[in-house]
Amino acid sequence: ARDALEAGKHVMLEKAMTFTPEQALQLVDIAGRHKKQTLQVGHQYRYSPLYYKVKQMIQNGYLGKVTQIDARWDRNWNWRRPVPDPGLERKINWRMYREYSGGLPAELLSHQMDFIHWAFDCRPTTIYGTGGIDRYKDGRETYDNVQVNVRYEKEGMIGNFGATCSNQHDGYSFRIKGSKGMVSLLVDDGIFYPEPETRKELEEVDGVSGATKLTWNDDKKGIKLADNKLKDGSFYAFNDFYRAISENSLPDSNVYTGGTTAICVALANNSIYNGPLQSWKPEYDLNV
Repeated sequence: ARDALEAGKHVMLEKAMTFTPEQALQLVDIAGRHKKQTLQVGHQYRYSPLYYKVKQMIQNGYLGKVTQIDARWDRNWNWRRPVPDPGLERKINWRMYREYSGGLPAELLSHQMDFIHWAFDCRPTTIYGTGGIDRYKDGRETYDNVQVNVRYEKEGMIGNFGATCSNQHDGYSFRIKGSKGMVSLLVDDGIFYPEPETRKELEEVDGVSGATKLTWNDDKKGIKLADNKLKDGSFYAFNDFYRAISENSLPDSNVYTGGTTAICVALANNSIYNGPLQSWKPEYDLNV
Protein backbone atom coordinates (compact mmCIF):
# COMPACT_ATOMS: atom_id res chain seq x y z
CA ALA A 1 0.00 0.00 0.00
CA ARG A 2 2.83 2.38 0.88
CA ASP A 3 4.70 1.65 -2.34
CA ALA A 4 1.56 2.02 -4.47
CA LEU A 5 0.62 5.36 -2.88
CA GLU A 6 4.14 6.67 -3.27
CA ALA A 7 4.03 5.60 -6.93
CA GLY A 8 0.91 7.74 -7.41
CA LYS A 9 -1.57 4.85 -7.61
CA HIS A 10 -5.04 4.44 -6.17
CA VAL A 11 -5.25 1.48 -3.79
CA MET A 12 -7.93 -1.04 -2.89
CA LEU A 13 -6.35 -2.80 0.07
CA GLU A 14 -7.55 -6.07 1.58
CA LYS A 15 -8.36 -6.23 5.25
CA ALA A 16 -7.07 -6.22 7.85
CA MET A 17 -5.40 -2.99 6.69
CA THR A 18 -2.16 -3.65 8.62
CA PHE A 19 -0.69 -6.21 11.01
CA THR A 20 0.21 -3.83 13.85
CA PRO A 21 -1.04 -0.57 15.40
CA GLU A 22 2.24 1.07 14.47
CA GLN A 23 1.80 0.15 10.81
CA ALA A 24 -1.75 1.53 10.87
CA LEU A 25 -0.50 4.87 12.20
CA GLN A 26 2.23 4.93 9.56
CA LEU A 27 -0.20 4.23 6.71
CA VAL A 28 -2.58 6.95 7.94
CA ASP A 29 0.35 9.36 7.81
CA ILE A 30 1.40 8.21 4.33
CA ALA A 31 -2.16 8.43 2.97
CA GLY A 32 -2.44 11.91 4.47
CA ARG A 33 0.55 12.97 2.39
CA HIS A 34 -0.99 11.55 -0.82
CA LYS A 35 -4.40 13.18 -0.84
CA LYS A 36 -4.81 12.83 -4.61
CA GLN A 37 -4.84 9.06 -4.27
CA THR A 38 -7.74 6.99 -2.99
CA LEU A 39 -7.13 4.21 -0.47
CA GLN A 40 -10.09 1.95 0.18
CA VAL A 41 -10.00 -0.94 2.67
CA GLY A 42 -11.80 -4.16 1.75
CA HIS A 43 -14.51 -4.36 4.37
CA GLN A 44 -16.92 -4.83 1.47
CA TYR A 45 -19.84 -6.50 3.25
CA ARG A 46 -20.89 -3.36 5.09
CA TYR A 47 -21.21 -1.59 1.73
CA SER A 48 -24.58 -3.26 1.23
CA PRO A 49 -27.52 -0.79 1.30
CA LEU A 50 -28.87 -2.97 4.12
CA TYR A 51 -25.93 -2.07 6.37
CA TYR A 52 -26.35 1.64 5.62
CA LYS A 53 -29.99 1.25 6.62
CA VAL A 54 -29.07 -0.39 9.91
CA LYS A 55 -26.47 2.30 10.59
CA GLN A 56 -29.21 4.91 10.13
CA MET A 57 -31.54 2.96 12.43
CA ILE A 58 -28.86 2.96 15.13
CA GLN A 59 -28.18 6.68 14.74
CA ASN A 60 -31.90 7.50 14.84
CA GLY A 61 -32.38 5.55 18.09
CA TYR A 62 -34.55 2.90 16.46
CA LEU A 63 -32.88 0.16 18.52
CA GLY A 64 -32.95 2.19 21.74
CA LYS A 65 -29.97 1.81 24.06
CA VAL A 66 -27.68 -0.81 22.54
CA THR A 67 -25.70 -2.78 25.12
CA GLN A 68 -24.73 -6.07 23.44
CA ILE A 69 -23.30 -7.18 20.11
CA ASP A 70 -23.12 -10.91 19.41
CA ALA A 71 -21.19 -11.73 16.24
CA ARG A 72 -20.03 -15.05 14.86
CA TRP A 73 -18.59 -16.38 11.62
CA ASP A 74 -18.38 -20.16 11.88
CA ARG A 75 -17.57 -22.96 9.51
CA ASN A 76 -16.84 -26.70 9.71
CA TRP A 77 -13.79 -26.80 7.48
CA ASN A 78 -10.03 -26.76 7.85
CA TRP A 79 -9.63 -23.71 5.57
CA ARG A 80 -6.81 -25.55 3.82
CA ARG A 81 -6.05 -25.50 0.08
CA PRO A 82 -4.31 -28.30 -1.84
CA VAL A 83 -0.56 -27.81 -2.28
CA PRO A 84 1.12 -29.29 -5.40
CA ASP A 85 4.61 -28.65 -4.00
CA PRO A 86 5.45 -28.78 -0.26
CA GLY A 87 7.70 -25.78 -0.78
CA LEU A 88 4.60 -23.69 -1.54
CA GLU A 89 2.74 -24.63 1.64
CA ARG A 90 3.20 -21.33 3.47
CA LYS A 91 2.37 -19.27 0.39
CA ILE A 92 -0.75 -21.17 -0.67
CA ASN A 93 -2.07 -21.74 2.86
CA TRP A 94 -0.97 -18.31 4.08
CA ARG A 95 -4.02 -18.01 6.35
CA MET A 96 -2.53 -20.75 8.54
CA TYR A 97 0.62 -18.81 9.39
CA ARG A 98 1.06 -15.84 11.66
CA GLU A 99 3.75 -14.39 9.40
CA TYR A 100 1.07 -13.71 6.79
CA SER A 101 -2.31 -13.65 8.50
CA GLY A 102 -4.13 -12.37 11.57
CA GLY A 103 -6.18 -15.57 11.53
CA LEU A 104 -9.90 -15.69 12.19
CA PRO A 105 -10.10 -12.23 13.83
CA ALA A 106 -8.54 -10.59 10.76
CA GLU A 107 -9.98 -12.70 7.95
CA LEU A 108 -13.55 -12.98 9.28
CA LEU A 109 -14.44 -11.12 12.47
CA SER A 110 -12.88 -7.85 11.33
CA HIS A 111 -15.91 -7.30 9.06
CA GLN A 112 -18.31 -7.18 12.01
CA MET A 113 -15.90 -5.22 14.20
CA ASP A 114 -15.54 -2.68 11.40
CA PHE A 115 -19.29 -2.21 11.12
CA ILE A 116 -19.64 -1.53 14.85
CA HIS A 117 -16.84 1.06 14.82
CA TRP A 118 -18.40 2.72 11.76
CA ALA A 119 -22.07 2.58 12.75
CA PHE A 120 -21.56 3.79 16.32
CA ASP A 121 -18.52 5.98 15.58
CA CYS A 122 -16.91 4.25 18.55
CA ARG A 123 -13.55 2.89 19.66
CA PRO A 124 -12.82 -0.07 21.95
CA THR A 125 -11.79 0.54 25.55
CA THR A 126 -10.44 -2.90 26.43
CA ILE A 127 -10.05 -6.09 24.42
CA TYR A 128 -9.67 -9.63 25.69
CA GLY A 129 -9.29 -12.71 23.53
CA THR A 130 -8.78 -16.41 23.94
CA GLY A 131 -8.44 -19.36 21.59
CA GLY A 132 -6.44 -22.33 20.47
CA ILE A 133 -5.65 -24.84 17.77
CA ASP A 134 -8.38 -27.07 19.10
CA ARG A 135 -9.23 -29.30 16.15
CA TYR A 136 -6.76 -29.19 13.27
CA LYS A 137 -3.38 -30.37 14.53
CA ASP A 138 -1.82 -29.95 11.11
CA GLY A 139 1.07 -27.58 11.70
CA ARG A 140 -0.92 -24.36 11.42
CA GLU A 141 -0.01 -21.40 13.62
CA THR A 142 -3.20 -19.31 13.56
CA TYR A 143 -5.96 -20.57 15.85
CA ASP A 144 -8.99 -22.47 14.57
CA ASN A 145 -11.19 -21.50 17.53
CA VAL A 146 -11.32 -17.94 18.94
CA GLN A 147 -13.45 -15.65 21.07
CA VAL A 148 -12.90 -11.90 21.51
CA ASN A 149 -14.63 -9.70 24.07
CA VAL A 150 -14.56 -5.95 23.43
CA ARG A 151 -15.68 -3.31 25.93
CA TYR A 152 -16.91 0.04 24.60
CA GLU A 153 -17.03 2.00 27.84
CA LYS A 154 -18.22 5.36 26.50
CA GLU A 155 -21.11 3.72 24.64
CA GLY A 156 -21.91 1.26 27.44
CA MET A 157 -21.62 -1.73 25.10
CA ILE A 158 -20.03 -5.16 25.05
CA GLY A 159 -19.03 -6.81 21.78
CA ASN A 160 -18.69 -10.59 21.60
CA PHE A 161 -16.92 -11.75 18.44
CA GLY A 162 -16.31 -15.46 17.91
CA ALA A 163 -15.37 -17.96 15.20
CA THR A 164 -14.75 -21.69 15.03
CA CYS A 165 -13.69 -24.06 12.27
CA SER A 166 -15.53 -26.98 13.90
CA ASN A 167 -19.25 -26.21 13.50
CA GLN A 168 -21.09 -24.45 10.70
CA HIS A 169 -24.58 -24.20 12.22
CA ASP A 170 -24.53 -20.47 13.01
CA GLY A 171 -22.43 -19.56 9.98
CA TYR A 172 -22.48 -15.75 9.72
CA SER A 173 -24.46 -14.39 12.66
CA PHE A 174 -24.57 -10.71 13.66
CA ARG A 175 -26.97 -9.49 16.33
CA ILE A 176 -27.14 -5.95 17.68
CA LYS A 177 -29.27 -5.79 20.83
CA GLY A 178 -30.95 -2.63 22.08
CA SER A 179 -33.63 -1.71 24.60
CA LYS A 180 -36.20 -1.21 21.81
CA GLY A 181 -35.26 -4.16 19.64
CA MET A 182 -32.63 -6.33 18.04
CA VAL A 183 -31.32 -6.39 14.51
CA SER A 184 -30.22 -9.78 13.20
CA LEU A 185 -28.02 -9.47 10.12
CA LEU A 186 -26.69 -11.72 7.41
CA VAL A 187 -24.39 -10.38 4.70
CA ASP A 188 -27.40 -9.75 2.42
CA ASP A 189 -30.48 -9.90 4.64
CA GLY A 190 -31.68 -8.54 7.95
CA ILE A 191 -34.60 -8.65 10.38
CA PHE A 192 -35.57 -6.23 13.14
CA TYR A 193 -37.11 -7.92 16.19
CA PRO A 194 -38.88 -5.26 18.26
CA GLU A 195 -39.27 -5.54 22.00
CA PRO A 196 -42.92 -5.93 23.19
CA GLU A 197 -43.59 -2.22 23.80
CA THR A 198 -41.86 -1.25 20.56
CA ARG A 199 -43.83 -3.88 18.67
CA LYS A 200 -47.09 -2.47 20.02
CA GLU A 201 -46.17 1.02 18.82
CA LEU A 202 -45.12 -0.25 15.40
CA GLU A 203 -48.29 -2.27 14.93
CA GLU A 204 -50.39 0.78 15.79
CA VAL A 205 -48.52 2.95 13.30
CA ASP A 206 -48.62 0.32 10.58
CA GLY A 207 -52.12 -0.99 11.19
CA VAL A 208 -54.01 2.17 12.17
CA SER A 209 -52.40 5.25 10.70
CA GLY A 210 -50.61 3.55 7.83
CA ALA A 211 -47.78 6.03 8.28
CA THR A 212 -45.15 3.33 7.91
CA LYS A 213 -45.58 0.20 5.85
CA LEU A 214 -43.87 -2.68 7.61
CA THR A 215 -43.11 -6.03 6.02
CA TRP A 216 -43.37 -8.62 8.75
CA ASN A 217 -41.54 -11.93 8.60
CA ASP A 218 -43.57 -15.05 7.90
CA ASP A 219 -43.64 -15.91 11.62
CA LYS A 220 -44.82 -12.34 12.39
CA LYS A 221 -42.06 -11.94 14.96
CA GLY A 222 -39.75 -9.66 13.02
CA ILE A 223 -39.71 -6.93 10.37
CA LYS A 224 -37.80 -7.48 7.14
CA LEU A 225 -35.13 -4.87 6.44
CA ALA A 226 -34.09 -5.77 2.88
CA ASP A 227 -36.71 -4.50 0.44
CA ASN A 228 -35.14 -6.09 -2.63
CA LYS A 229 -32.64 -8.79 -3.47
CA LEU A 230 -29.19 -7.35 -2.82
CA LYS A 231 -25.98 -7.76 -4.76
CA ASP A 232 -22.76 -8.95 -3.16
CA GLY A 233 -21.11 -6.22 -1.09
CA SER A 234 -18.13 -6.13 -3.48
CA PHE A 235 -20.40 -4.62 -6.17
CA TYR A 236 -21.27 -1.65 -3.96
CA ALA A 237 -17.69 -1.34 -2.72
CA PHE A 238 -16.33 -1.08 -6.27
CA ASN A 239 -18.91 1.61 -7.02
CA ASP A 240 -17.76 3.61 -4.00
CA PHE A 241 -14.11 3.14 -5.00
CA TYR A 242 -14.96 4.63 -8.40
CA ARG A 243 -16.94 7.47 -6.78
CA ALA A 244 -14.10 8.31 -4.39
CA ILE A 245 -11.55 8.39 -7.21
CA SER A 246 -13.84 10.50 -9.42
CA GLU A 247 -14.58 13.01 -6.66
CA ASN A 248 -11.16 12.85 -4.97
CA SER A 249 -12.95 12.13 -1.69
CA LEU A 250 -12.70 9.53 1.04
CA PRO A 251 -14.36 6.16 0.39
CA ASP A 252 -16.67 5.07 3.19
CA SER A 253 -14.24 2.30 4.10
CA ASN A 254 -11.03 4.28 4.28
CA VAL A 255 -7.62 4.48 5.92
CA TYR A 256 -9.16 5.82 9.15
CA THR A 257 -11.98 3.29 9.56
CA GLY A 258 -9.78 0.48 8.24
CA GLY A 259 -6.98 1.52 10.55
CA THR A 260 -9.25 1.52 13.57
CA THR A 261 -10.35 -2.03 12.84
CA ALA A 262 -6.80 -3.18 12.06
CA ILE A 263 -5.65 -1.89 15.45
CA CYS A 264 -8.57 -3.66 17.16
CA VAL A 265 -7.66 -6.93 15.40
CA ALA A 266 -3.98 -6.54 16.31
CA LEU A 267 -4.83 -5.98 19.97
CA ALA A 268 -7.24 -8.93 19.92
CA ASN A 269 -4.54 -11.20 18.51
CA ASN A 270 -2.03 -9.96 21.05
CA SER A 271 -4.45 -10.96 23.78
CA ILE A 272 -5.36 -14.28 22.12
CA TYR A 273 -1.75 -15.38 21.65
CA ASN A 274 -0.10 -13.78 24.68
CA GLY A 275 -2.82 -13.60 27.33
CA PRO A 276 -3.17 -10.13 28.84
CA LEU A 277 -6.11 -7.74 28.53
CA GLN A 278 -5.34 -5.06 25.93
CA SER A 279 -6.20 -1.38 26.39
CA TRP A 280 -6.93 1.16 23.69
CA LYS A 281 -4.48 4.08 23.69
CA PRO A 282 -5.34 7.72 22.85
CA GLU A 283 -2.89 7.65 19.93
CA TYR A 284 -5.01 4.93 18.32
CA ASP A 285 -7.89 7.39 17.76
CA LEU A 286 -7.66 7.99 14.02
CA ASN A 287 -9.38 11.13 12.80
CA VAL A 288 -9.71 12.70 9.38
